[in-house]
Amino acid sequence: MENPPPAPALLLTGGRGSLAGVLRRHFAERGLPVTSFSRRGGDGHLPLAELPAREFPAGSTLLHLAWGTVPFTSEHNPGLEQDEALLRQLLELAGRHPQVHFMFFSSGGTVYGNARDRRPCRET
Repeated sequence: MENPPPAPALLLTGGRGSLAGVLRRHFAERGLPVTSFSRRGGDGHLPLAELPAREFPAGSTLLHLAWGTVPFTSEHNPGLEQDEALLRQLLELAGRHPQVHFMFFSSGGTVYGNARDRRPCRET
C-alpha cells in the first residue's frame, strides 16, 4: 500500500512580525500547522536560511511577510528592494516549485506617519 502524499504546508517568512503572529494564531486556532521562519531561529521559528533546502508538498503556500526596508530607506536607496537577497532567493525558490503558492505581502501603498491637519495624505 502506498503512503499518501504529504499534506500541504503553510510557511511564513518574517515569523517574528506582527502580521505573522496574527496569521499563526489564526491558523493554529483552526488546527492547521504553520512553519514559521525568521532571520534567526529559536522561540518556535526556524532559521530563514533553512527555507531554500525544504521540500514543499504540492498545494503548499509560502507567505512572504519579511522585509528589510521601510519607505525612508527605499526612498534614499532606489532599487534596494529589488537587490534584497531574500526576495531574490524566494522568487527563485517559487520558480523551482511551481506547485507552491507564493504570496508576497506589501504595504507599498501605505502612507507612514500622521498628517498635520488630520486630512488624507497625497502620495506627492
